Amino acid sequence: MFTVNGNTLVLESEKEVKFPFPIMESTLVEDVIVVVLDPPSDLVLTENVFGVSRAGEVLWQLERWQGPGALLCDIHVGIGKVLPGEIWIANYNGEIVKVDPHTGKIKGSFFGK
Repeated sequence: MFTVNGNTLVLESEKEVKFPFPIMESTLVEDVIVVVLDPPSDLVLTENVFGVSRAGEVLWQLERWQGPGALLCDIHVGIGKVLPGEIWIANYNGEIVKVDPHTGKIKGSFFGK
């Protein structure tokens, strides 16, 4: 599988994938490791989610989210639900974006609170 050490994703092969910020959460979705970063609070970064292959290739970075009610400070803070072909990722404002784990494309959103 994989482990997390601060801002580094350590794969089963012992290959390391380093990110600019600490990894807040990660999970395996089908064959993609989805990683949510924890950027500093003074940085505007809604694209803080990445998809990484088991070989250590960064496949995608989540696009900047501009949905209804979205604020630039709404970083993504956690993985909510994993379904076949879809992962739900929550942002700071309580909005859930539905993401294709293979491409990182946002398929839709709804408010969870």
